[in-house]
Amino acid sequence: MTSSSTGADEVAQAREKLDCLKRFRARVTESGELTTDQLDAVDRRSPPSSTAAVDEAKAAPKPAATELLTDVYVTY
Repeated sequence: MTSSSTGADEVAQAREKLDCLKRFRARVTESGELTTDQLDAVDRRSPPSSTAAVDEAKAAPKPAATELLTDVYVTY
């Protein structure tokens, strides 16, 4: 196996096993706290905002150097 395929495998495995939403879904359905139908209903009501936010961020222009430390809550 090449290193690039190994890297792709690692990403796919991480997405499958470490996705916090998938882990939450599995935990609450296994414990009986929520059903799959209840979670699916929430998904249908929720806008795909994270996808839209990522697309918007990718399309946005790069910030000016003077703005790089704006709204950063750390003192340098």
